[in-house]
Formats: sequence, structure tokens, C-alpha cells
Amino acid sequence: MKQLLLKSILFTIIVLVLLFGVMDRLFLTNTHFNRTMRELNRYEADEVDIFFCGSSHVFTAFNPEIIDKELHLNSMNLGSGAQNLETTAFLINEILEDYNPKLIVLDVFPGNNYHLNAPTAKGFQLEVFDNLENSVKKLKYLRSLYSVREFPSVLSPTIRNHKDWNDRIFGKFDFIKENDVYNRGFWNNNEVRLKDSDKQHYKNFNSTRYSYDTIRRSIPKKVKDIIIKIDSIIKKHNKNLMFVSTPYLDWYKDPNGNYYEFTTAIQRMSDSLDVPYLNFNKQYDSLPLDFSDFKDVAHVNAIGAEKVSQFFAGYIREKDFLLKKRQKDSLWIEEQSENFEYVLKTPKLLDRLPGTKVMYTAWDSLQVKKFYIHSKPSNMSKIILELKSPLQTTGEEYIIQFHGKPIEAQKQFISSEAKSKGRDRNIWYGRPKAIRVKERFFLVFEIPATQITAYETILLYFQDAKTLDVVQPPLIIGSISTL
Repeated sequence: MKQLLLKSILFTIIVLVLLFGVMDRLFLTNTHFNRTMRELNRYEADEVDIFFCGSSHVFTAFNPEIIDKELHLNSMNLGSGAQNLETTAFLINEILEDYNPKLIVLDVFPGNNYHLNAPTAKGFQLEVFDNLENSVKKLKYLRSLYSVREFPSVLSPTIRNHKDWNDRIFGKFDFIKENDVYNRGFWNNNEVRLKDSDKQHYKNFNSTRYSYDTIRRSIPKKVKDIIIKIDSIIKKHNKNLMFVSTPYLDWYKDPNGNYYEFTTAIQRMSDSLDVPYLNFNKQYDSLPLDFSDFKDVAHVNAIGAEKVSQFFAGYIREKDFLLKKRQKDSLWIEEQSENFEYVLKTPKLLDRLPGTKVMYTAWDSLQVKKFYIHSKPSNMSKIILELKSPLQTTGEEYIIQFHGKPIEAQKQFISSEAKSKGRDRNIWYGRPKAIRVKERFFLVFEIPATQITAYETILLYFQDAKTLDVVQPPLIIGSISTL
């Protein structure tokens, strides 16, 4: 009996280890926040200067690529769908245990904060908690939000996402859609625009003050208490806090509660706490914003986000938060898409790029030993082939065909030309250029930028530019992720 009990305990432990340690990683909900947290792991404790925290208003408005380039620093956008202030407070506390930023930017928006425990909002909070380490503190907080009956699904993505097992196992799920723009937590779209009916309703949005039905002369106590708690957490870590309110067309007439009055109360709080507050709804003319900058009444699109990010950078520059200038830091330089040449010349940065070792001989004079992809936000991505020995030519005597077959979940990102020809892959041609960096030798060519981030296979065919003879077999890269 004792032996049977021990076996049962051992079996239970093994199941729990597999569930929480292995299976839950596989069945983790694939969201942009999940991707952001993976990217954050690349940074050391002192390498992030600004964190943006809040809901979808944050991840659609603040683009780190633009802000970092303007201010010469590193920032990360930690916004997630319907992230409420309680979750934000927990997240900030966890982040400050591992990172040492100078500034936390907190979005204050009443829609997520008047109804902190609404059923729909409760579900969205798991996007954050799935990506935080399990701890007693985390379990206590989750227990305050969710019932005992909900707990198995709350704690285990495997249980929660059981209906999606097939898609997740065979890679048919991805959050990135066509025309999406993603960069270190920023996620938006260039193509989505405000509906015509909304344009008519808000035709004087930047000149007329809408009347409001009720006046809330103070922020709800629970919301106020959480904001004060966040301020205390940040002051405890000797960091700076800043409030923002992102552009929102219903500023003067908010169905979720009075937004105009809410932001007025936030201004009073910011004054009493000595926390800077930037309300973008008072800056429509300065930005400037028009209907073409909104994807819906509550969010700017990627075009509007560029204006918001540029304005934010200017505001921070004027306020002078004594942020570190990182233009000489290797990691900052790596993130700047125009600095490919620097990446190529810096072994540490080059080896961080997605790549794989290969052994391939096209001709005796052209032997490849490593393959890299440099696919930063840009019009072009660069394919880098490290060679065993230097070429005796410029490299332009060759043509390289790139055949990139994406995973099933990303086939919608195949080019229009490929789709029209019934292909399951993109095919591009490049005239490579030979580059020597000290004692390393490279062949580099460009292909169009794409939203494809995971390839089932990549084939490279080498051709003689004069005879057009193709070397067989091709260089087979196999599956690779560009993240």
C-alpha cells in the first residue's frame, strides 16, 4: 500500500512537471504580449530605459523603433489587451525586480478601470500572467480575481486552450495579420481606418467640446488607490513615473464614464503626486491628428502612432529625465535598421541574428559555412552567407535564388505574385556582393521585407550570371524563425 502511494505521488509529480514545465509552454496563448516578453529576455537589467504599460491604447500608440531612434535609448512596450490597473501594478512590480529602467509610462484610461473585475476583462489579464513566473505572490493575486472552479484553466494554458490543441501542435495559429506592424511590443496596422459613420459622428472632434451627462468630481476610490500603489512601487525602486492618456475621440462624451472629467481628475492626482501627465487629447492640433490617423474611435492606427511617438519623444527631450544616451551601445545599434553594416562588423551582434551552420559547396571557389537573416523593420531584408574562404571576385558574377516556404499559419503572407502563380513559397533573385570583415568573408544579397517570421524551409539556388547554369542540389536551410 505504501509503495502504491509513493508511485501515485511520483506519477502526480511527473504529470505536473510535464504540464507546467513542458506542455504549458507549447499551449501558451500566442499573443503579441507573449512575443514581447520573449524579446525582453534579450535585454540585460540595465539595458531598458523606458517601459510603456497599459492596455491596447498603449501597444497601438507608442512605437519603440521611432522613440528609440529619436532619443537614443531602449524602450519596450508592455501594453496588452484590456490590461487593467491591478494587473499593471503587479506587472510593474515584477518587471522592476529584474530590470532597472529610468521611466515607467502609465496609460490612464477609464474604460479598463471602472470595471476592474468584469468577466471579459478577467480573461484578458491572463495574457500577462501566462508570461510571468509562478510564485506564491502571483497565486495569491490570481486567487483574488478568479474562483476555485476557474483556477485549473487560469493556471494552465494547456487546460484552457484544449480546443486549440491541433492548431497549436501543427503550427496553424499566429496573431500577426497582413499589413500588421510589430516592434518590441508595439502592434498596429497601416490599413485599418475609421468607419465613415464614426467620421460623421465626430466630424468636429478636434474643435467642439461635447456636452457630458454627469460630472465625476473624483476618480473611483479603488482606481485612485491602485494609482497611488503604482506610484509607491515606482518610488520604492527610485524610478520615475509618468501618466499619459492616448488619443480617444470620445474624450468629451465617454459611454464608459466621463473621460473628460476622468482626465481632469488624473491631472489633479499628477499634481499632488508630482508626476508628469501628458494628455494627448489636448494635443490634436500639435500632433496634428485627423481621421486618417485613427483605426477606431479609441485607437490610433500605425500612421497616428508615428505622430504620437514623435510627439512623445519631443516631450521627453524637453522634460530631460536624464536618460542615458545609447547611440554607442551595441544593442541599441543592433535595433536600428539602418545599421546593418555595423552589425556585420560586430561578431557579437552578428551571432545574435537568426542563423544556422551549413556545409555547402556551390563551386570550389564558393563554399558556405553559415546562413543568417537580417530582417529589421525596413523595405528590404538581407541574406548573409558566411564563406569558408575569400572570393576572388566581387560576387556579382553569381545570381542567388531565394525560395522561402512559410509555415502553414503564415501562408497568407506569401507575395501576391506567388499566389497568382499558385506557388506555396516566395521566390526572389539577388545579385550578391562579397564583403570582407577582418578575417571573415561574406556574400550578402537583399530580398523584399515580409511579414513571414517562420519558414518551413528555405532553399538557395546558385546560378552563373553569364550562363544561367544552376548548381544542383540547392543549399537547403530547413526550418528557421526570423525572430
